[in-house]
Amino acid sequence: MAEEIEKNIKDMLNGYNKKLSSFSQDGIDSALSYLNHCRNEIWEKERNDINENFSIRLEDLSGETKDIFKLMEQLKKDIKQLYVNNNGVLTHITTVAPEDMEDGRIKKSIGRLNNYETEKGDWTFASSEAIDGRNAYMARQKGMILIAENVYIYGGDIISVQSDEDGSKHAVLKRPNYIYEINPKKFVPVVTLKSDRNGTTGFEFSEEWISDEDIDIDDPEQVSGVKEVTDVTDLLSNYHVFTDTKRYEDGERLIGNIIRSYKAKEDREELLVEFLQSDDLKYINGECGINVDDRFLIKHQMNISDETAREFASEPDVQLEKEGAKEIIDYFARDNTREESSNVRC
Repeated sequence: MAEEIEKNIKDMLNGYNKKLSSFSQDGIDSALSYLNHCRNEIWEKERNDINENFSIRLEDLSGETKDIFKLMEQLKKDIKQLYVNNNGVLTHITTVAPEDMEDGRIKKSIGRLNNYETEKGDWTFASSEAIDGRNAYMARQKGMILIAENVYIYGGDIISVQSDEDGSKHAVLKRPNYIYEINPKKFVPVVTLKSDRNGTTGFEFSEEWISDEDIDIDDPEQVSGVKEVTDVTDLLSNYHVFTDTKRYEDGERLIGNIIRSYKAKEDREELLVEFLQSDDLKYINGECGINVDDRFLIKHQMNISDETAREFASEPDVQLEKEGAKEIIDYFARDNTREESSNVRC
């Protein structure tokens, strides 16, 4: 059933993108500009520690721009109806076991961004992504930030590396996660408009869902089952996984949040190099020896100062021994910001 729903979603998106192509390029560009405006508004408030929710307002739009966003709203409704009609199941992943769930309800998260950072609100989150090595939420406990394509920073020192009897290493959550299987009726899918590297613009569905209601885990009409997960090794084959080992416990802003609040690539480059040279980040792939990228091992291979790291971001001609750090900068300097990625995160 899941494969059939996935195919129908793909067909649905193709159909809606054909409808989108009937709009003028000016109208499409205006819609994209409005989404960037939303992100900039949110980022600016985050940089200034202003905790305010933010919603897309159709009443602020007009003409083709408004019609495009109305089309997006209809796409959300059709995606939801497809899941409801086919008994699709969403999942909510948390560290809270059923017996410890306050009032027997999955409560809304306060002041959280959607996956595309175009809105911020008080929501209960769920996902329609399969529970496998592609679902980065399997390891999320204290925040999860997508920094570049397939590169995640998780908040907290949440993962330990353990060896089995054969000597194979595994990434294991120090505290288990619980997967709640949820009916999609109370949820709305998160959809956006984006352009790919070829300049083609289309609608995208992130597999993320949001609800403005709490979920009753004792109601079989809302929650159909619960599973426990601790081994998240499969994630390493698909993603580069870092843990922000100190800042969460110290009550500081997470590294991922700090980097995300800067729009300019140059600022992100400088910050990433600085953090990669510190002990604040742990590279889980490197410790397990799975899907290792040498660029992310550079902090273990080189002992350089933050001042020198900054030079890498501004000096195009660097000595050969500095090329490793320069590769890190080049990797993150690509246009791999979240709004151009199809992965889920929150």
